[in-house]
Amino acid sequence: MAQPPNGWHQHGRPEARPPGPHSGPPDPAQAPAGPGAPAAAQPPPLIAAAPRGNRGCAVTAVVTAAVLLLLLVVGGVAGVVWLNATGGDFEATPDCAVGETTALGALVPDYRTEIAEPIDTKDEGAWWDGEQCTWTTPEKGSSVPASATLVMARHENRPGAGAEEEAAKDLREQSGEYHPERIAKLGDEALSWFDDDVEQGCAGVRLSNLFVFTCYTAGTDFEAMELISDDEAVAGAEELLRATVKRINAQND
Repeated sequence: MAQPPNGWHQHGRPEARPPGPHSGPPDPAQAPAGPGAPAAAQPPPLIAAAPRGNRGCAVTAVVTAAVLLLLLVVGGVAGVVWLNATGGDFEATPDCAVGETTALGALVPDYRTEIAEPIDTKDEGAWWDGEQCTWTTPEKGSSVPASATLVMARHENRPGAGAEEEAAKDLREQSGEYHPERIAKLGDEALSWFDDDVEQGCAGVRLSNLFVFTCYTAGTDFEAMELISDDEAVAGAEELLRATVKRINAQND
């Protein structure tokens, strides 16, 4: 299986920040830690949880954790027989701009881009490629902290497996341990789930040889001591996914 690339930054939950403009500027002596703040010690496997109330780590965390999980499943194990299967409908992975939809603007107000880059496929670049994208609310914004993730992985035929088979495998392995539920009328197959490890709602879909998944979470107030409910997080992820799929299909027609 593919391993996370060296130097990969792991983050935690959405971080607290001072309330909106009516509360005045924050006290610099009590300002939350910046983006370089360390993650909490002894994180669960693959996921580094950030300290509560530390916006610098937390507001970008949800996505990076999801990306790390993806990297462990998209590599797969190659066989010895080439399958003469179709390579699928997608010859290139869409870029992160495809996720900048009206839904994103509503769920992550005044969003800023934290991550928008290709996934490091190491020595498997001949078989798959991908894009990883993270958006968060501004540190001094007027909305409660929120974070959204978009990850896309496009497969080619490989020895022992067809491209569409590999994309389907990504969907199963990404969601399998979280008791996923089927999403109707979306792509070739689609699922939603709540990721207990990183406290985020997620939704994924297979579009031919392209696997796409989104994750979402938000605080209930500016302190971000509590997150929105599991159902709300999953609903937000599905809303993001449907909007993104609509734009992907429009671009690929």
